[in-house]
Amino acid sequence: MIGIKLKEIRESTGMNKKEFAQYLGLKYTTYNGYETEAREPSSDFLILISEKFDVSIDYLLGLKCESEILHSYKLRSGEYGHIKKYRDLDDFGRETVDIALERETERVTSLKNRDKRIEELETSQATIIDIQPHLEVNAAHLRTDIEVTEEMIKHDDDIMDDDDF
Repeated sequence: MIGIKLKEIRESTGMNKKEFAQYLGLKYTTYNGYETEAREPSSDFLILISEKFDVSIDYLLGLKCESEILHSYKLRSGEYGHIKKYRDLDDFGRETVDIALERETERVTSLKNRDKRIEELETSQATIIDIQPHLEVNAAHLRTDIEVTEEMIKHDDDIMDDDDF
């Protein structure tokens, strides 16, 4: 049975036996022996496969029909309580929690995407200003096509300071 499971896992990676053995750090003949069931794998090998491919050892040994996915999340103690409560729910309760979790995940993802777009816009606007300095506002007395006198500068400043203008 383990040979069939190993073959399924290997084929899901798209590797041939030689590549898979190399990936696992085994000699080809050793791995081939496990897959053809000519050799019995050690417990260390089963643990290696279980950890690398997130499957239970019971699945590898054919004790469970489904490949029970094992993710090695670092859960906080309170999260274990949530999982226990979730498992105690009936179908309606689990569906309700799944819907709420999905909606909340979408909301948070949307907020993250919005913040990323804002940051990109701010960056692109800064780049536009840096690239196009001719868009900076210049006062009239900074003209270069005529000779600007002190009297002209005072006149321009008076207009700018005039609240009625």
